Amino acid sequence: PISRGEFERMLAATASVVGQQHAASWRFLLRGLWRSGLRLGESLQLYWDRPDKFHVVDLDGKFPLFRIPGELDKGSKSHSFPMAPDCAEFLRKVPVARRKGRVFRPRTVSGPVHNVASASAVISAIGQAAGVVVSAKPRCNRRTGQVEQKRKFSSAHDLRRTFAFRWSPRVSLP
Repeated sequence: PISRGEFERMLAATASVVGQQHAASWRFLLRGLWRSGLRLGESLQLYWDRPDKFHVVDLDGKFPLFRIPGELDKGSKSHSFPMAPDCAEFLRKVPVARRKGRVFRPRTVSGPVHNVASASAVISAIGQAAGVVVSAKPRCNRRTGQVEQKRKFSSAHDLRRTFAFRWSPRVSLP
């Protein structure tokens, strides 16, 4: 998992990767991943108002939920699952008038990004720009013979892992 400070560094480095014009859309996605625990693909396919798609349900009710309709589920069964309270609080800050279409709409100069591979590459570039290293393994450089550290920088999956790490002490299993 990454620390709060490392996450803040990622937010600060976002504009250096995607440009100032598109940074807010990526910061919103990063914050959403940090608070929701969603997979990147799930977050890019999450809708406010499409019951036929993966969507937000009853955000302002006592138990905000995510719902996956049976047509989109591997087992062909509809599922609802609870949203973490800080995720619900985060999404409630979106004005009601803007709760239409996709929840997360990251953009680049080429337009909206809905492709998981493209979004993943941008988030990894943000992690690298922020200098957030999640693992380092020694490897031998074949050309020089020197041992170097192969570093892996934070990615969208590391935000999911961090969510699980932060929430695991709060959840009891049956």
